[in-house]
Amino acid sequence: MKTLAINTAGPLVEVALINGDKTNFASDGFKKASESLFVFIDELLAGAKLELKDLDNILVVTGPGSFTGIRIGLTFARTVGQTLNKKIIPVTYHELLAYINKDVLQKIIITDAANGLYYVSEIGVDLCVKNYDQLKEFLAKNNWCLVVTEEKLKDKIAPLSQNILIAVDNKDNLVSAARDKTRKAITYKKIEPVYIRQSQAEEKSND
Repeated sequence: MKTLAINTAGPLVEVALINGDKTNFASDGFKKASESLFVFIDELLAGAKLELKDLDNILVVTGPGSFTGIRIGLTFARTVGQTLNKKIIPVTYHELLAYINKDVLQKIIITDAANGLYYVSEIGVDLCVKNYDQLKEFLAKNNWCLVVTEEKLKDKIAPLSQNILIAVDNKDNLVSAARDKTRKAITYKKIEPVYIRQSQAEEKSND
C-alpha cells in the first residue's frame, strides 16, 4: 500500500507517506499550510523515489478545524484524485485523534473551534460545538472518559479532567487511519469538508 496522508485541519501541517511497512513523516511547528504542505509532499515522495502517480490512494483530514487549512488539503486531494484517478480516504480530525489509545472505548475528543469555543465529540463521532461552561458541565458528567485534546488546549482542558491525554503529533494516527479505512476510499467528487461552524467571513455576512 502506498498512501499519502495529509492533515491540514489542526494546528500543525502533518504529512505521512506510507509505503508498505515504511512510513516517513513531516510536520512544521507553525500553521502555514499554504507554504508547508506542498514542500513536505515533494520531499517525502522524492525521498521514497515515488511520484504522485505511484500512489494507491490519498488520505485527507476533512475537518473540523482551520477553514483555510481544510480547503487547502481538500483542494489538493480533489485535484490529484481527478487528474490521476486516485481514490480518497476522508477522515475527520476527531476520528484521527480517536486513534490515540485506541483500546479505550470511552473517549471524548476536544479541539479548538476558536473564539472561546470547542469542537467536542465522543469517540470521534457526534461532533458539536460547546463554549467553556458547557464543556465544563459535559466533562463533569462524563468524568470516567479519557479526554484527548490538542497540546494548544492543554492548559484550558487539564483543570476540567483528571484523565487527559495530549496529542503531540498524529504520525501514528495517520498510519492507523490509512490502514483501517482503505476500504472506505471514495472518488474525489464525494469528498465533503466538515466545517461545523461558519467561517469568519460567513459569520460577518450574517450580522
